[in-house]
Amino acid sequence: QQLVQWLVQAEKRFRGTLDFAYALILLCEEATLLRYSSDHFDINWFPADFLIIEQGEAANSLYLILTGTVDVIREEADGTLHVLARLEPGAFFGEEGIAHKKPRNAHVVAAENVTCLIFSPGTPTAFLGRGEEAHMTEFTDVNGQDESYGMGATACLDVSPYIQQKIAAIAAHRSQYAVEADTFPLPILQELMGQEYFVRVFPTHGKAEEEKTLNEFRFLRL
Repeated sequence: QQLVQWLVQAEKRFRGTLDFAYALILLCEEATLLRYSSDHFDINWFPADFLIIEQGEAANSLYLILTGTVDVIREEADGTLHVLARLEPGAFFGEEGIAHKKPRNAHVVAAENVTCLIFSPGTPTAFLGRGEEAHMTEFTDVNGQDESYGMGATACLDVSPYIQQKIAAIAAHRSQYAVEADTFPLPILQELMGQEYFVRVFPTHGKAEEEKTLNEFRFLRL
C-alpha cells in the first residue's frame, strides 16, 4: 500500500532504472524472509499480445516492467479502443485501481514479450476467471493462514527513527547489496522495517533439563 500511495501521489509517472528494479527485488526478498511484509511477489513472463490486465476486473496486483513494453488501452462502451500510453521497462502499472479500490479502468496488453515483477497482498489462489464477473479477491499464504500467526513475539521496538542509518549501512556494502541510500522513499522503508520483534527465551535450569533439551533437539533433527 505504501508503494501504491507513493506512485499515485507522484507529480509525474515514475520510471525506475535497472538498479532500482534490482534493489526492489532484493528488498522484497529480504522483507519477506524476515517477515517484515506478508505481501507476495513474483516475476512472470508474458508473450506478445497477451492481455496482462483486463478492463473491469478486480485490481489486486501491482506490476513493474523489467523487460519489454506494454500498451495501455481504454475500451469504450461501444467497443472502440483508444491507446492511452506505451510503458517501457522501469514503469509501474496497476496502481490506480488498488489505490482507489476500483476495478481496472483499462486493458494492459504486452506489445512484445514482457517480464514483470508482480506484487500482491498474499499468495494468489488457483485461477478463477477474469473480467467483471470473476472473483479474484481471494489470497492465502502457503499454509492457508496468516504468516504472522504463531510467531510468538513478546516484545516490539519502534526503530523507525533509525531507518536512514540502517539503509546507509546497507548501502555501504554495495558488493553484497546494490542499494543506494536514497533509492526508496523513507515512508516505505519505515513501513517495512520500522518495527523489530523479539521473542523472550528463558534459560534451562540444571544439567538434566539441559540434556533433555539436547535430546529433543537431536530428535527433531532426525
